[in-house]
Amino acid sequence: IVKQFALNDDNFNLAWEALKARYENERILVDKQVTTLMNLPKIKKETSVEFIKIESTVSNCLSILSTQNIPTDSWDPILVNICTAALPEKSLLLWEQSLSS
Repeated sequence: IVKQFALNDDNFNLAWEALKARYENERILVDKQVTTLMNLPKIKKETSVEFIKIESTVSNCLSILSTQNIPTDSWDPILVNICTAALPEKSLLLWEQSLSS
């Protein structure tokens, strides 16, 4: 973003404005988090590491959305759908069985 600016006092404000335009754009920040949520990768190996990655990704996205004043406290049905879509077949079956018990 700023490598085209020569390192001098005259370009500081230009570089700063370019950084702010990129990283303080609320629409882009929100869109990136929603896109990340909607494109959670399907878990290929049922390991704790893979499940933790999904949980961490979702948690981070929700935290960032919260900093942008996007209310997510009623998103549970949406998040369950998104997360279960990432589950492998065996885990999804166990999830479904746990709901009926």
